[in-house]
Amino acid sequence: MRTILIDKDEKICKLWQVQLKKFQNIHLQKDKSSYHDITIYNGTLNNLLYKLKEQNISNKRLALVSPGNSFGYLGGGFDLGIRNYFGGIEFEDWFRKKLDFKYHQIGDITTVSLIEWYELLTKEKEFHRDISFHYIIHVPTVITPVVSSELSRLDRKPVTDGYGTVFNAAWGAFMNVPNEADGLVLPGLCCGYGGIPIEVSAKAMAFAIRLYYLAKYNEKISKELPGALVMCFLGCPYSPFLGDLGLASKGQWSFKEECANAGIDFYAARNFKADTDSLNLLFPPHW
Repeated sequence: MRTILIDKDEKICKLWQVQLKKFQNIHLQKDKSSYHDITIYNGTLNNLLYKLKEQNISNKRLALVSPGNSFGYLGGGFDLGIRNYFGGIEFEDWFRKKLDFKYHQIGDITTVSLIEWYELLTKEKEFHRDISFHYIIHVPTVITPVVSSELSRLDRKPVTDGYGTVFNAAWGAFMNVPNEADGLVLPGLCCGYGGIPIEVSAKAMAFAIRLYYLAKYNEKISKELPGALVMCFLGCPYSPFLGDLGLASKGQWSFKEECANAGIDFYAARNFKADTDSLNLLFPPHW
């Protein structure tokens, strides 16, 4: 599956490039009909259309992430670009209707098919049919685009707490991509009103992307390993869940044994610090 990272901020695009250096222009093939890669694009959603056509991707079925608020309004940041791209206020009203005008708490992800919207377009807007976006994945990252009075009184720790917030949003988006989709388009997550530094966001997103590819396309690992790596990345490795209590002798899975088989330094992974350590410590060599 193709992953396209897009943002107007050149800084986060460069951070993505650093964190995903091993993946840039690397094609992972599960079979001859599969083509998987990661593209980083510094620009706007409108300009992305031309980039897709240049790369002959415009006929692909892509899912687009809306890193929005809990109510589905599309009035700021990347969401404003989505609203303008698909038809303005009229599209926002249609989109919110698809979300039932409900409050969707952070983490409550909804996938909306755009087929019905395309069918409602007038002939003047017919050009949108040439665009490869088939779905919007609504991923609430803030309740509203303001910092509440309650939050302003709290000791917020956007660096230490931000890794989990961004990872959960990115991972949730990947987990909600329809089977029919050929790829996912992601902007920088939680960097605006979410208040998370771009360095934290870029690293957490890169971890989610690398983990997704590892879990989906590396047939040599167990289904347990990705979850164990999440525990390590988020700083909450729990021995009973990792087989660290001698359970492997009873035939149960052991994180330590799988690390040895996969070429991962068990102790480095077990003691991983997201703010200082390289993501390479959590993955097999050459992955």
